[in-house]
Amino acid sequence: MQITLSQDQYEKLMHLAFLGNWLVNSYRASERLEEYDKLAEDIMSFAPSAGLKDRVEFDEFEGRYYPSRKLDEELRKFWEEYDDDVFWNMLIDGLAERDYGRQYGEENLDAMEWDEYEKKLEPFLKKYEKEIDEHGLERLEVRLVS
Repeated sequence: MQITLSQDQYEKLMHLAFLGNWLVNSYRASERLEEYDKLAEDIMSFAPSAGLKDRVEFDEFEGRYYPSRKLDEELRKFWEEYDDDVFWNMLIDGLAERDYGRQYGEENLDAMEWDEYEKKLEPFLKKYEKEIDEHGLERLEVRLVS
């Protein structure tokens, strides 16, 4: 298969490959999914011929292309925004589901129809969305129970 891309399209494809591989492998210590590393590297290998040599580094010893510091810095804002969004959404969802479980009982979750569950969960979500929007973490505290 061959794909014809403009330089701008190739650059965006390289960004997507880098970010996608980051999402798949960044948290893995030793068990990286090599097929994603390899595909991202294959895509980055065209950077020099696309006039984007400063976005990659070639490791002579390993014979592999890696994202350059410049590419990493250019794209960092995307994963920082993603991490921020995921953090707040997971926090709000977790707190709402905890409170829902306390009020309606965890055992009722599985038996309930999805529409009913969403309707009953909504007030808890709204409460924490409002709290986070207005105060961030300032008024949230962790209470350890022994």
